Amino acid sequence: MGAAPSTPATPATTPVATSPVDETRTPVEAPAKDGKGGAGSEVPNTFRPRYLYYRLYQADGAIESRSPAYLNDHFLGRILSKAVTPPHTAASLKNYICKIEGFSGVNIYSSLTSPTALNDGARIAIMSYSGPGSYEKEPMFLLVISAERRTSSGFPQPSVTLENPANSQYIHYRFYNQDGETPSKACFDEEDTALGRILALSIAPPFNAASLTRRLVRAEGINNNSKSLQLFENISSDEPMNDSDDISILSDRYPGYTVDEPMAFIIRDSSSLIPESPEVPTVQYPGYTADDAEPMEPPKILTRFLFRFKAISSFESPQDHPTWLRVVKGENLTSDGVEIKMVDFRKGTFNGYMMRNSAGEEGFVLYCNLGRFDSHNRISILT
Repeated sequence: MGAAPSTPATPATTPVATSPVDETRTPVEAPAKDGKGGAGSEVPNTFRPRYLYYRLYQADGAIESRSPAYLNDHFLGRILSKAVTPPHTAASLKNYICKIEGFSGVNIYSSLTSPTALNDGARIAIMSYSGPGSYEKEPMFLLVISAERRTSSGFPQPSVTLENPANSQYIHYRFYNQDGETPSKACFDEEDTALGRILALSIAPPFNAASLTRRLVRAEGINNNSKSLQLFENISSDEPMNDSDDISILSDRYPGYTVDEPMAFIIRDSSSLIPESPEVPTVQYPGYTADDAEPMEPPKILTRFLFRFKAISSFESPQDHPTWLRVVKGENLTSDGVEIKMVDFRKGTFNGYMMRNSAGEEGFVLYCNLGRFDSHNRISILT
């Protein structure tokens, strides 16, 4: 597929120049529900706290933050700048974020478009309202070297109540093998199962064809055999994209921006498909004990998603239920419609369905969190 995949450059050796911290603070607008304030919302003697926004990535895509800014966007992290130990350098900022996120061995970049990581000694104006990471649409980002080595957080889980209305930009694509279209694991329309989509900002910088390919490999659960994978700008393109071709996902127009103009992701060699893992004994699944009268039914991969559901309430997947799916109120989901039972370590029995969200993630969702579309496209509450 052209040149070898590129990755963000190594840290710069020269400290980045920063502007002085603005010590004068004046009343500002009170935050609105979208986190950006609003006209007429000024509150006397109320000061906006200086937050720092960031995203976490590994080579094949985004990583969820343990300090999310919004209920419906767990990939956008947020901290209070004043919590970082002075002097405010790249090293002190990394230390604080890594303590929260449970990672070590990271590089930090001043923005999503930065080609070079910051040197540890670089000063960062994190108390300035115009400094790096001061705005949610222009976050800093951290590239995690080894995401598998994540430790427990040194801080309590933050309380998140607001939803991000801007969390809706996708890259749409059609999935093909050498014989024609094939169902995508990121499908969101049961009537067009080859059409998949991923969140645009789930792609790791630099934003080019190589990084998008790695993200699609992760979404589809296939082997990253670059010789058998091809990415086309749209389904009418004659030639595949080169790895170094830019994809301007920070603009309001990029390949795959709309459902009607999807990209094409092609796997030429069927051997790149990851075979199904062998069946695992029930006793190995979380939540099962020898004393359980009715063991938890093992998770399964959905092969047919004929039924549409909508989450009528949000649910955070607890750490002791790794096979359960986190859902956000209003989110559209698909399922095979087969009701199953789950038994937790307290021997409690729960009814629900195996669900797939628009990002291709699968897991168990409680019956009480779901509403179902009827033949007239209306939502009916499950009873």
